[in-house]
Amino acid sequence: LGHLPDDAGVGVLYLLVRGTRVAELIAGIGVVEVAPDARHVCWD
Repeated sequence: LGHLPDDAGVGVLYLLVRGTRVAELIAGIGVVEVAPDARHVCWD
């Protein structure tokens, strides 16, 4: 691999940031979906 142009570097950085945001959203949704189930288990 040679030197990446600035545009490619920005694109990669953007994808990394987007991927992190998407992962956080998915994790957040997972926590919201799992939390009520965990409460039911605790109460039972």
